[in-house]
Amino acid sequence: MEAARDKDVLELIAFLVTSARNLVSEPHRYGPLRLVEAARRTIELFARCGCSTTFLAEVAATSADMPSLLMKSDEEFIEVLDLLVERISRRIGESVRGDGDATY
Repeated sequence: MEAARDKDVLELIAFLVTSARNLVSEPHRYGPLRLVEAARRTIELFARCGCSTTFLAEVAATSADMPSLLMKSDEEFIEVLDLLVERISRRIGESVRGDGDATY
């Protein structure tokens, strides 16, 4: 099991470093898209390691739709990105205050 986790971590790091290199010459909208993809992959990695929550699974599911949104409309992509930021910020605030379900 540890070898599989190590492979997953290495693949995530490879994605991040390769993305950084590719962004030098890619369109500017690819940066936010690659960061959202990195967040989705991180959530999935955590889930495979037993650190999963319904909230994070919902964030990952929304993140998975982001590439098609960007191809469809910059405005829709930004709108959903803003909603994700709002939902995550609200969840962190609830956790800090001790409101509701304090898990992420």
